Amino acid sequence: MAVKIAWAINAEGKYCHIKQVENGKACNCHCVDCGEPLIAYNSESSSKTEYFGHEQGSVCQGESVLHKVAKSILSDFASENQSILLPGYYGSSSGADCMGNEIISTYYELEPRIKICRAEAEVRFGNIIIDSVIADASGRQVGIEIYVTNAKSNEDKKKFAQLDFEVVEIDISKVAWNVELEELRSLLIRKANRSWVNDAFVKARCYEVSKQKLPKLIEQKNAKIYGTFKFEIDNLLRNSSRSELPLKPMKSNKFTLLDGKDLTVSKNVAVSRIRNVLFNETGDHATAEADIIVDGNYAKRQVVPVIFSINGVKPKSKIPKLFYQLIFNEEVEVLEFKSYLRGIDKWQDALKKIAKYEVSVANAKIQDERAEKQGFLNNLSSRPCDINFLLCERYSVNLKPADFDEDGWNMPAKLWALFFCEFILPNYQGRACSPAEAASDQIIEDYLNLKSSRVARAKRAQRIRELLLYLYKVELVRALDDNKFYIPSELEAFPKISKLLNSVYKSCWLEPIHLSFYES
Repeated sequence: MAVKIAWAINAEGKYCHIKQVENGKACNCHCVDCGEPLIAYNSESSSKTEYFGHEQGSVCQGESVLHKVAKSILSDFASENQSILLPGYYGSSSGADCMGNEIISTYYELEPRIKICRAEAEVRFGNIIIDSVIADASGRQVGIEIYVTNAKSNEDKKKFAQLDFEVVEIDISKVAWNVELEELRSLLIRKANRSWVNDAFVKARCYEVSKQKLPKLIEQKNAKIYGTFKFEIDNLLRNSSRSELPLKPMKSNKFTLLDGKDLTVSKNVAVSRIRNVLFNETGDHATAEADIIVDGNYAKRQVVPVIFSINGVKPKSKIPKLFYQLIFNEEVEVLEFKSYLRGIDKWQDALKKIAKYEVSVANAKIQDERAEKQGFLNNLSSRPCDINFLLCERYSVNLKPADFDEDGWNMPAKLWALFFCEFILPNYQGRACSPAEAASDQIIEDYLNLKSSRVARAKRAQRIRELLLYLYKVELVRALDDNKFYIPSELEAFPKISKLLNSVYKSCWLEPIHLSFYES
């Protein structure tokens, strides 16, 4: 069976399509591949596909016809000054600005083109023969490989990597054998898939182009940074002359007091009147002076050195020194100053002494409170007949005869709730308290001289449950169930026992409580 082909060489030696010639042997065409005479089967009376066929007895397969035609069209492009599409370029290089931040320079062209001014087919470079080498007006060369039946293998690409110019492969492997001229031209110009054969060379070229752009990008970024640097310094100068500029507070170690609370002493450090700014030659450092203010007071009018830096390391210093470093705030994406205090070991030592003194004062106060409370309880226990009188005196309560009831407590309802909150509830901090457990507390029975019968304790438990439910409603304790209430572990959770007592007291329509030893 004769091989069907759509392209041939006419009598003038030019490539022609089956639709461009006469029918039969009158076409006067020869095979592109083997050079033998061809017969054109393109009669208008036939409904079959038009094609060229070899004369009987030919063994030509015509496999390289489309390949050769494509190379011929590339040569035609040179005479037309036609532009063809190349694969995209992308490359990047990186450097650093004056702050040490990475600057990336990129070079990319999504649809680069080259205008063909010259095209030469079957060009040899050592052991490599390239289908076509095209060049533009500047002399830039690009190799073109046409992929019809065999794509470039990895071994082939290693050979092409030796070349010092770009080589692209255009894929027309899926193009029909009888593709027409204009369609094939369009495929070669832009429509067919194409890729770099020696992409390592292309990447290196893109890298060099991006690298050439990098110094200017760094220069532009540095100019912006230097401008911001000086602007922020001017801004600090203006603000420091009008008001204090706060810094990070100094804090002492955390101490645990006798009552289990933690105490930390802090001092708010600020600066004022930054002045005498002097820039270095490169403009990336500056020095100045400032007044230090601690808790709103000048620190003995102490003047500290100030260092402004774009990329400097925070200085180590044995004397107090203020360091402003320009940083990039990623949250708001702006350049700003961050301040650091250096060389404040002596200040920290002084703060430790202050903290130790405050701890001793706080612990002494706690001991005094404990002694006062214990003394009151002892007094209460030794004078059972005067319990009501002593409690009224302690809580500034005026009672009327109607206020008294027995109800398992032997004391007015307006007093037992206050006593319970002050002396019993703190014993359950950080754990659960059940009304029955609290009603059986030995302190209650001993100091209040209460009845210890089962009925009396049941009445007390009911009253304590009502009180805990009230404290739950005002969000001072947490209810676990009907008989369990969680008492917060820190006294501040109440917050302060005096406020808790006032809250309970007001619920009983009484006058405010006056407990001086609970006030801060």
